[in-house]
Amino acid sequence: MIFDEVITGFRLSAGGAQKRFGVTPDLATFGKAIANGFPVAALAGRADLMEQFGLGRVMHGGTYNGHPVTMAATAATLKALKESDALCAH
Repeated sequence: MIFDEVITGFRLSAGGAQKRFGVTPDLATFGKAIANGFPVAALAGRADLMEQFGLGRVMHGGTYNGHPVTMAATAATLKALKESDALCAH
């Protein structure tokens, strides 16, 4: 099962729809909300599926992969979301 959390991620709760509804998908996608609007996307999932990227069995490319400013924005945003779930209440 794949959750597209581009819209629901961090809006329904800090853990997205999956936390709110108590469902653990095999894969989940996230968008700019994880970086407070900076251009970034993320894929999260089960270890056996994510391992396919590390082994080179699945290729992944992107314009903003690992961009320092975007990664700094992502880290700061995720830290703020972790510290206060109240951000999602609004």
